[in-house]
Amino acid sequence: MESINKDKRHFVNKKDGDVVNLPINFRREYLSPSDSSEILEMPITGLRIIFKVLNLISNHQFRRENERQRQLMLDFENEFRVEDNICARFTFPVKDVEKHRNYKKIEYALGKLESYKKEWHKSKNAKGEIIKSLGGLIKEPQISKGNITFLVPTYWLERLISLESYNQIIHSISYSVSNTKQFLFYLWLEEIPKNGTRISFDKIQRTYQYEYKKTYDFVKFVLMPMRKIFDAEAPLSFNYKVEGDLIHIIPYLTVNSEMILKSKTARSIKSKQRLEYWTKRHQLTKVQAERIKTAMKTDDGVLNLFNSAYNCFKAKCKEDSRTTVSFKASKFINKFQSCIEDVYSNSKMGEIAPKGFPMIK
Repeated sequence: MESINKDKRHFVNKKDGDVVNLPINFRREYLSPSDSSEILEMPITGLRIIFKVLNLISNHQFRRENERQRQLMLDFENEFRVEDNICARFTFPVKDVEKHRNYKKIEYALGKLESYKKEWHKSKNAKGEIIKSLGGLIKEPQISKGNITFLVPTYWLERLISLESYNQIIHSISYSVSNTKQFLFYLWLEEIPKNGTRISFDKIQRTYQYEYKKTYDFVKFVLMPMRKIFDAEAPLSFNYKVEGDLIHIIPYLTVNSEMILKSKTARSIKSKQRLEYWTKRHQLTKVQAERIKTAMKTDDGVLNLFNSAYNCFKAKCKEDSRTTVSFKASKFINKFQSCIEDVYSNSKMGEIAPKGFPMIK
């Protein structure tokens, strides 16, 4: 039977970044055991697949109120709201989410992602009409030649791609924890205020489906092992204090948070150096410099794209017998944006998502 789903955009594999941008609304709707205990049945491989999706869309995530990301929002609206049954296709290697290539685990995880939250969801098309569609997070999963492929419908894609409020979560945490409960607890921990929160022993047991009779046993066999993992492997961990029937959870940054994020930090330093050079050489305003800075934060590949675009800019200046420093402020921004688009259009990503280039003006 031929699929009625139409995939408008194809996200293919790219190098994993240090962090993923996890929308808080998506976490609460899809990854919250207090909302649905069924998520506890999701294998850790399924959660790694979700993080892989978040990594693949990182260049296309946007905040609606951010004018600099308006083009990304318009691209999404034009591609995914003009027709019904629109999906995005994702393709990446099995080894990226299951290092031992255990295909039974992959098949089970894909089945859970397809069936969990498979219900009728409402969304609006470009005409403002309410569209009801039946489905889970993914549709039509396939495994072929060492690759995983599936579709994500518009309803869920919007919840993953829109960053009205979000947390940056270290990508490697899904490989550091030993089970789904620890992973979901960490995502919840990221939303706890700095001064902590109090939760009853009964509630936290019900939420994560533990059956310890004593708070002491819960602390010893659940909280202590988790904190040990987070202390060693994550930038965020927690202290706890038992107060009668209440457990006080207080998050803190770990001492090795900078080391864990060292590759991201190195990229950040390089980005800062390039930005300072361009700002000084081309007399950029604070607003112009901030736009470039914001664009470089979105993904590891943007810095490389900008460096290539600047080389393109210098080559064009040489062809026109002009000095690079003659382009200042807005004139430089306009020329640089043109070079960014030229370099991007000739890249692999340009073939897949022609309008996915960063905007700096």
